[in-house]
Amino acid sequence: MNATYGGIYDAPITLVDGLQDGQLAEVASEELGPVSLDDLMGTQWRLHRLNFDQEPLVDVTISAEFAEGTVSGTGGCNSYSANVTSSGGQLLAVAPVATTAMACDDDREALETAYLAALQSATEWRFYPGQLAIGYTATSGDQATLFFNPVESRGADTVLE
Repeated sequence: MNATYGGIYDAPITLVDGLQDGQLAEVASEELGPVSLDDLMGTQWRLHRLNFDQEPLVDVTISAEFAEGTVSGTGGCNSYSANVTSSGGQLLAVAPVATTAMACDDDREALETAYLAALQSATEWRFYPGQLAIGYTATSGDQATLFFNPVESRGADTVLE
């Protein structure tokens, strides 16, 4: 089984697992090189959960598309856009977010507010197996993580599973 991992490593690596003496074990690995904010450009993601301790999102689409130094998408009700920068590696800074001003129900508005606050508090990003993780500082001062699933390029509503 081949898998590409990042985040806990300085660079993404490919691990090859196989059976060794009847046990599943890493039989080879390859470092793929350092990652930077440029690696996020041209990618689309759908928010899966606001943090480790949060339930996965259902019945609402929150998206993030990275292109030409910006992140944009839908916050669950409104469209948003913000500039993104990095001072190197997987560090991430998101400028104040501009949004449309559509009316939405209280639950959706609260979720959107929480997401946009988390996004604007972003400090780092990393790839996990099959996901994008954006670390942020919560209003409590604790570190938290937004988890996104990739969106297939054929359509913004098709999530790769």
